[in-house]
Amino acid sequence: MAIYVNRRLRYWGLRSISTRWAGSNKRGLSSNVQNYWDEYYKNVGMQGDDLNSLVSRARNKGFNIVSGSQAAFDPITGNIELASNSKIWEFVEEFLHKKVAQGWKKDEISALTQQLRKVKDYKGYKSVKSPAVAAEEITVKQWLLRHATLVGVGEAEKILLQNQINQLKQYGTGRGY
Repeated sequence: MAIYVNRRLRYWGLRSISTRWAGSNKRGLSSNVQNYWDEYYKNVGMQGDDLNSLVSRARNKGFNIVSGSQAAFDPITGNIELASNSKIWEFVEEFLHKKVAQGWKKDEISALTQQLRKVKDYKGYKSVKSPAVAAEEITVKQWLLRHATLVGVGEAEKILLQNQINQLKQYGTGRGY
């Protein structure tokens, strides 16, 4: 599954899967995506969490953590990218994307991909763009919601993650996600 996702990412010229403002550099960012991110930052602020000890432990275990403009996992290099304003839950999300690339939840993601391929819009056209990538994102975000207390996901993050899941189930990576 991860190989298919990585191949599709390279085909479309994408190098990584990202949690923050994914798709915002493209035309057509939907207003509801912009709105739920704006609401999230209004509630929690733009400051990042102190990730030094977490990053140091991850590096000691052999993970490549690099600085980037946003929290992201690069499936080609295996690097987890973190921005200066990244949150703990974003680090955990990117770690889970790395686990997916290693085969974690492969069957669940494959089944969800098949379901998303069948989603149609009101005109009867396929509405989910990149169903494999969307299925991976949904699976990771659902795990974060199920284990919210473990990874420090508060109410603002729960709302944000649920909005992202809803957006992905309806449109996939289209409509500005």
